[in-house]
Amino acid sequence: MKVLPIFEEIAFAEWWQGRVEKQPFILFDAKNGYSQKETGEMLASITPQHVHMVKSLVHMITQNNTLVVGERGYVGLGPKETQVGDMLVVLKGADTPFILRRIVDPSDTGDGIHCTLKGEAYVHGLMHGEAIEAERAGLLETTTFRIH
Repeated sequence: MKVLPIFEEIAFAEWWQGRVEKQPFILFDAKNGYSQKETGEMLASITPQHVHMVKSLVHMITQNNTLVVGERGYVGLGPKETQVGDMLVVLKGADTPFILRRIVDPSDTGDGIHCTLKGEAYVHGLMHGEAIEAERAGLLETTTFRIH
């Protein structure tokens, strides 16, 4: 797992902003099936108040999180205290992924990986049952954890 420092988060946001400004329809067309003309009309109706509201919501959602990138390239938001080497996992029965930190347990009996739970994460492509589909397709592996 990679944890991107704040300057890399800003660089990523600037890159994305530039990409969106050059081709604003990319945000709408792929997901909603709107034509470029329809998307252009929608974007033309966006006011400075809309932009301010979205910026405020993004700040509120991300203020206690950091950008994380999993080993297989999944990108998302994790707890601020996430560190390089932490594990991005989907626990069976849970709707969201979690960040676990491996701990060294001197009494380890070889009964799985011992971890502490750092918090939940939002990870694009692993939410709402998508991880189960990825596991069935052989893209993710099953591991046993002991959480302390």
